[in-house]
Amino acid sequence: MLWNNQSDINRLMNDMRTVRRSHNGLRDWMPRVDVEERDNEFEVSMDIPGVDKKDVTVSLEDKVLTIKGERKVERNEEEEGKYHCTERRYGSFKRSFTLPSSIDSSKIHARHENGVLSITVPKAEEAREREIKIEVK
Repeated sequence: MLWNNQSDINRLMNDMRTVRRSHNGLRDWMPRVDVEERDNEFEVSMDIPGVDKKDVTVSLEDKVLTIKGERKVERNEEEEGKYHCTERRYGSFKRSFTLPSSIDSSKIHARHENGVLSITVPKAEEAREREIKIEVK
């Protein structure tokens, strides 16, 4: 299981509901995330349209996978006119996930394509499901 207990899930849900002000006065935002478990790996997919690859970092420390980044403001009202509606969020974001101890951290792979960051976290060989042969005596 990706999360260790119910308190991890509760903390995740609270993080998703919390909107904070960043250092530049803009509202921080929380990109949407899917976490999928497969037989041999976990896949973390994060929607980050408009975020350049150079503005994102992925790190792992003590089985905590952390994704940090920033979507920078693209508009300049003085040159482009007045905005009557602004719904897109800009600013920094940070998401952290506690991984199980049964992963192979040396083989984690991240890719950024079409506005989606995908992180593949392989399970360690001994943690993968396998069939046990039943002996007949």
